[in-house]
Amino acid sequence: MKYFLFIFSFCILTEYTYSQEYNREQQQQHDVAFKAEIDSTEQHYVEILPVAFDPDKEYDLIIGLHGHGSDRWQFATDIRPECNAFRAFATKYNMIAISPDYRAKTSWMGPKAEADIAQIIIDLKKKYKINRVYLIGGSMGGTSALTFAALHCDLLNGVTSLNGHANHPEFENVPASGF
Repeated sequence: MKYFLFIFSFCILTEYTYSQEYNREQQQQHDVAFKAEIDSTEQHYVEILPVAFDPDKEYDLIIGLHGHGSDRWQFATDIRPECNAFRAFATKYNMIAISPDYRAKTSWMGPKAEADIAQIIIDLKKKYKINRVYLIGGSMGGTSALTFAALHCDLLNGVTSLNGHANHPEFENVPASGF
């Protein structure tokens, strides 16, 4: 699995080269509202479907977690290389891409945000034919991606943290098995 994570991380980083080829107009972007099961509040994420999306086809899912001070639109529209690369990677590999708010511009993956991400994954697996699930985040989102992966490795097939950090030994409920 470590080899796979390295390869996945390397692929994301090398997508910078291809990010200029990304054409936002080719993809279907939707701002999705959902009712959070944990507290019944309305939450949001951006859904980017592949160019020739077919609901009967199986897709991999990639979820991008925004950095501190940003929101769900960062990975969906920002022109910074890592955001462009996220979209280019999803396009190149025909993936469904999701970019959630996860509660606040300064969330740091609190319990409610954690529940929302898990709910989004479970709901999307019911809505679409999802094969594998990958989580990526930048800065605060990178830390949040590591935290979520440590707590919910059963929901993910891979995780990439761009400039994230975390002290996971202090978490009480981290599964010992990992990926």
